[in-house]
Amino acid sequence: MIMQDDRNGSIKPIYQQIREDLLLGFQKTGEARLPSEREICKKYGVCRPTVHKALSYLVETGLVVRRPGKGSFFQPPEAGSGRNVAGVKLVIRKDWKIWSGDCYFGQTIQGIYETLNGCGLNLSIEQFNDRLLLQLLEDEVTSSIWLSPEKAEQEAIRMLADAGRTVTAINRQIHAPGVRFVSGDHQADGEEAGRFALLHRANRVIFFVSEAESGLFAAREAGIAHILGDAIPFRRVTLSLTGRTEAIRRAAKEFGADGNTAVVLNSGSLLEPALRVFPPRENLLLFADNAEPLRYGISLIVQPVAEIGRIAGKIAGAGETALSGTLVRGKLLTAEGVRA
Repeated sequence: MIMQDDRNGSIKPIYQQIREDLLLGFQKTGEARLPSEREICKKYGVCRPTVHKALSYLVETGLVVRRPGKGSFFQPPEAGSGRNVAGVKLVIRKDWKIWSGDCYFGQTIQGIYETLNGCGLNLSIEQFNDRLLLQLLEDEVTSSIWLSPEKAEQEAIRMLADAGRTVTAINRQIHAPGVRFVSGDHQADGEEAGRFALLHRANRVIFFVSEAESGLFAAREAGIAHILGDAIPFRRVTLSLTGRTEAIRRAAKEFGADGNTAVVLNSGSLLEPALRVFPPRENLLLFADNAEPLRYGISLIVQPVAEIGRIAGKIAGAGETALSGTLVRGKLLTAEGVRA
């Protein structure tokens, strides 16, 4: 049996809807005791096997415990409560063409390795494809970590979680039953960028992003806008993969940019074209995954990539599920030194 999901218009199985409703009710009310199976059957008009399917995943993952004669109860996750795993697989999204030499990738791997080595677990790395998804669905003892998953990978993550597999997402906040995640606190970092503009007495702020960076800029943009309010004009400009210098120059002219304009860049790929258009570097801020761009004399908000990797390793390898949902703030670095 299926039913309509009113939130996004998609169709989902009734057992999945029951599971999500139970979790949502627990999050809202804190009521730990679940309704009886008979009550759930009556509410949704389903038979007991459907209810068993809805509850089995919650029991297997330790979110629900059955107490004979008393009923079923939610219990908060505790550190070390995750199921034992035999190994961990890092999944790279399928549209990431060159990732092996990427600094973000390397630092994340370093953090994951540091944790897994202490757990005696091996880490393997694969790029996402349908064959890999089938392997993970069949493998009950391999935990998977997904690095910055986009739409296709997020659908696979939900499918794996629904099948009771251990899945952890890095740098994507996926709020779905059974999915664990750890991410940079991108909205807080955006707020820091807004404060940077105020500190430098900017008369306007332009936030440049790439059209390929759909996963991160929205939270950062919200953070910047929250700090600036109506005090300073603010615009986000999305750039295609080609002709970026000219596109930046046009946007600067249209927005009336001058030497007092604060320029915020969502990624290092935008740095060179931006420097051609905005020579005053004291008002330029880059979201970066390492401190190397400091040599250009600009300011950075450096993402805690290795720390995020370490936390992901603890969630996926050591079973520290209480760490799921951790958000880690970046650090503002300037040519003069480090400011927390």
